[in-house]
Amino acid sequence: MSKPNILFILVDSMRSDRCYGKNKTTNTPNIDSLIQDGVYFQQAISSSDYTITGYGSIFTGLFPINAGVSGMTYHKIFSKVPNYITLLQNNGYQTYAIMDQWSTKMGFSALFENNVQEYDRTKTNLFDGLDKEILDRFESGILKEPWFYFIHLEDLHIPIRVPDKFKHKKYSERYDLVVENIDVWLGKLIKKINLKNTIIILTADHGDYILSIDDGEKNSLSKKIKSKIRGKIPDSTYDFLATKKRETTRKIQLASAKSSLEKRSIDTRTAPERFLFDDVLHVPFLISGFNIPNTGIIPDMIRNIDIFPTLEELINLPNYRHQTNGRSLVPLLNKQKLEEEPAYLENTIFATDTKSPIPCIGIRTGNYKYFRALTNPDKKIHLYNLKNDPLEENNLVNTCQDVVKNMESLLSKIREELQSNFEEQSMTVEETKDVENELKKLGYI
Repeated sequence: MSKPNILFILVDSMRSDRCYGKNKTTNTPNIDSLIQDGVYFQQAISSSDYTITGYGSIFTGLFPINAGVSGMTYHKIFSKVPNYITLLQNNGYQTYAIMDQWSTKMGFSALFENNVQEYDRTKTNLFDGLDKEILDRFESGILKEPWFYFIHLEDLHIPIRVPDKFKHKKYSERYDLVVENIDVWLGKLIKKINLKNTIIILTADHGDYILSIDDGEKNSLSKKIKSKIRGKIPDSTYDFLATKKRETTRKIQLASAKSSLEKRSIDTRTAPERFLFDDVLHVPFLISGFNIPNTGIIPDMIRNIDIFPTLEELINLPNYRHQTNGRSLVPLLNKQKLEEEPAYLENTIFATDTKSPIPCIGIRTGNYKYFRALTNPDKKIHLYNLKNDPLEENNLVNTCQDVVKNMESLLSKIREELQSNFEEQSMTVEETKDVENELKKLGYI
């Protein structure tokens, strides 16, 4: 049997609740159709709140065990670590990708044998011609089968860019609008491929908070003014003033917030107070197409490190000759039971709104979420009963000490047992400057 093509779509910052669930606020008929004909994992969990570590976990099947302790040094991803893209190439696949410049500067594009299109996510998205660029690629006839095509969309990444006529809308409305536009584009793309010999995967590197502080058109005008000011004063002065303003605004907003959920809607993923709520970890995972049973919704908790081991079994690749933390989910696709395995979680410290972030590490099961400060197990301790409190509003750390001890024991065991596999090639001074310039363009630093 010939190998199927694989279309792998990763939407940066996409939340699972915009694709499926009782609180869904979007109209996505094409995603709905793929779910109906395939499988949607209702409780898919990313190991990190950051793109690069999200990439690392997905494409190696490994937990990002040391991302929070390796310092502020940038590395080229996958320069030394075995990965599934190379495995596909070694088994006859032609690999293609379209991704933003940030990912190419981090070294990810090197895996795709020069078959990479890149774009500037501060200027281009599906509203601005990227949709046609991708569709034209699939009409060009240049894709050699069997192919693996990776598409990384940045449309939901802060700041969300929409056409002028929608800029007055508040953040949550713009977020939903972009999700629906992605769905429209997806419907057009599906018509250009043969689902009988193509596996489609839709997922995300991480989720995001739905911010309450964004003020639409006013925010866009403010950025233009800031851009002009920045060119007239030293960077150090501008950064100092901008940081002070952010801190003051944040303090005022936090003082008026009444619940944990409201406080979360004030901060971005990269704020000084780093946490591991499901807002930033609960991601979509849809798989449909070639030989995928129409199992529908699977409620079991799974991890993003399980995606490629599942794909590996589905297309009958030789066993991956490298130890992974992920495992195949094919039994679940076939409606068989599979014992749950915990998800290891951690914040990144690479892209933050502060020079001294306090990241967390944690563990998640289908029933509980536990996380605490990376370097001190007695700080920033959080415990949530996910069955009774899915929005993670009631911290049980003071009332469920037995559960805290059990979860800490499990977390410590994982960190002790797992060997770091993310030793990567360091970047040159020039390459580091390029990466930092991209981070500044994106508003991280």
